[in-house]
Amino acid sequence: MSFVAHHDFETGSACDLRKAGVHRYAEHPSTRVWCMSWWFAGTHQMNRWWPGAPDPVPLLEHVARGGEMGVHNAIFERTIWNTLIRARYCPHWPELRIEQQNCTMARAASVSIPQSLEIVAKVVGAKAEKDMEGNALMMKLARPRKINPDGTLTWWDTPEHLARVMAYCDQDVMTETEIDGLLPALTHAEREVWALDQRINDRGIKLDIPTIHHTIKVRDIAKERLNHRMKELTGGAVGKCTEVAKLVGWVQAQGVPCESVAKGEQADILVHADTENVPQVREAIELRQDASKTSTAKFDAMLAVACADGRARGLLAYHGASSGRWAGRLIQPQNLYRIDPERDGDSIHSVVNILLTHTAEDAYDMISMLYGSVMTMLAKALRTMIVAEHGNTLYGTDLANIEGRLQAWIAGEEWKLDAFRAYDAKVGPDLYCVAYGKAFGENPAAVKKQNAKRQIGKVMELALGYQGSVGSFLSMGKNYGLKPEPLIPVILDVAPEQFAIWRSRYIGAKDKRGLPEDQWAAVKTIVTGWREQHPRIVQSWWDVQDAAIEAVSAPGQLVAVLDGRVAYLATKSFLYCRLPSGRVLAYCNPRVKTQKEEWFEMPDGTVVDCEGFTEFDFMLHLALGGVRKERVRKRVDYEGYDSEKRRWGVFSLYGGMQFNHIVQGTARDVMVGGMLRAEQRGYTLVLTVHDEVLCETPEWFGSAEELEAIMTEGEPWLHGCPLAAKGWSGARYGK
Repeated sequence: MSFVAHHDFETGSACDLRKAGVHRYAEHPSTRVWCMSWWFAGTHQMNRWWPGAPDPVPLLEHVARGGEMGVHNAIFERTIWNTLIRARYCPHWPELRIEQQNCTMARAASVSIPQSLEIVAKVVGAKAEKDMEGNALMMKLARPRKINPDGTLTWWDTPEHLARVMAYCDQDVMTETEIDGLLPALTHAEREVWALDQRINDRGIKLDIPTIHHTIKVRDIAKERLNHRMKELTGGAVGKCTEVAKLVGWVQAQGVPCESVAKGEQADILVHADTENVPQVREAIELRQDASKTSTAKFDAMLAVACADGRARGLLAYHGASSGRWAGRLIQPQNLYRIDPERDGDSIHSVVNILLTHTAEDAYDMISMLYGSVMTMLAKALRTMIVAEHGNTLYGTDLANIEGRLQAWIAGEEWKLDAFRAYDAKVGPDLYCVAYGKAFGENPAAVKKQNAKRQIGKVMELALGYQGSVGSFLSMGKNYGLKPEPLIPVILDVAPEQFAIWRSRYIGAKDKRGLPEDQWAAVKTIVTGWREQHPRIVQSWWDVQDAAIEAVSAPGQLVAVLDGRVAYLATKSFLYCRLPSGRVLAYCNPRVKTQKEEWFEMPDGTVVDCEGFTEFDFMLHLALGGVRKERVRKRVDYEGYDSEKRRWGVFSLYGGMQFNHIVQGTARDVMVGGMLRAEQRGYTLVLTVHDEVLCETPEWFGSAEELEAIMTEGEPWLHGCPLAAKGWSGARYGK
């Protein structure tokens, strides 16, 4: 009979697990194990072990034989076992290997259930629930009671507390065992991906610790200078850039409206400052912007997570997004400061050289003189703190515009696939020029020479593929410095008739987003232009939406869509979406809801939404000749984790969202195929960031060109989709 053993550790440390990660935590000298509970599933005999107790012989024999180990949060349990127990307590214990572990946390993530044991148990309907009272005591024992003057630690480890924590640990093992039988298993292919994720996390990335320390000194000098200038500029009214309330009061005293200096309000303040000719307010807000670059706090985070060998581990979360993509942890490598390699590469290289060859004071002065904002340049240099070990090289490869390519391939937008092929063959313009030219009847080659139009095309491509409209365009435009007002003359020149039509519909519009009429009409013209040239993608939004509704309405029936590349199936409390790769996305507890929509069609063609109308509003629009229309629409609601509110909640599917999930999920599967091939061919993966992989190999091995080829080989199921990648190599993370 094949047994599965389940186990769980309870630990304590002066090291903050949330900031340091489990690898740094496990090697910290203060970290200790309080107990381990374990049993073999089906035996109902709970066992306990603690330091000093006899060996759990049956469990050790099971591990030595390669037996399956059921856990929740495999990386924690494995690292405590291998790094802490075997190094400090019991060096004779056998190594616990990744391949032996069956992680219910990973399995929950694969069906979009939050990874907390408490939430997983509730969602899957486990009878054994997490012991929250015991959890509170465990959290108490997790940190020392106090640090004594001589550096020793005093703990809360009374016999009563330890006995209660052991009972809590028992309960966790029982809960983990039950949810093991309730969660879908990872497929063989996904277990491969998960195992690769675990190896990547255990390897970690090498950090340039001395340069990080030096850069922190430069950053702190920059903060000091910014605070000094703020105090000088405001006549002492604001002593530091962080004194928000004082800054608000000072700005108001200069005659500029200001209720907050939060990031979202700063643009309006700057406009008022320029309009009312108050340059000192502009400078104060810019000082605040510079000083509040939170990304520079990542230098401290890097030091907090670095292990004794200078490597940062545990930076990725398997299936951290519902699409299956990775999420970042600890230093959040997925959220590094945005840079443009072509624009910023030389300046970042120069800044690194300055940091490596000058004192902190001199480095500050030189960077300030050459580039202005020291804080901005340090934030841009964050990536370069990731380095190769001595004798090794880093290789990075980024899949080029993978989402745009997959949008076209999945939807069957053949003209766009041809445009990608032409660009890859260097016989056609880039897709940002193509998008603008296609929407407004201009030659893409001519658009390339007009940066303003190419920039519009770029924002169109990045913002509109998932049913985005005015709000999406504005948000993406903000990321690339594209403001709505300068769009007006450009759009009036190329599409005056469409612009006039949208102006006439401004009054009844729901999506004005605070824009005046001309700006709104310009953005709506852009949105419409993109959609008219992408009929297959637009139709895909409606097709996948209808397919999900049909599947939930008829549980057990497979509903294929997009020429069979995608299919939906509702069964056993989940709506599954099968991707082109065969992998599935999951939506928990789906149900079909109906909603009534009402609007007036006015004589001039204007459409006025009736949401929020009073009886008087209805009578008025009827009197003005409006025709009242209505329809009942269906949608699919499902349950998921609300990351903003930090709770389980209800969400509504719509076509653009579903198409986004399909494209993002497929992009992940393309990446995964390349990652597995790269690993098999000797490129040791140490990180993945969005659509990029980072490998570390001996200096004599491989090339950027070879890694590009590996990542773009494509998959058997991806026939007809052109792929491209851009690679690099070096001693530092250069992208």
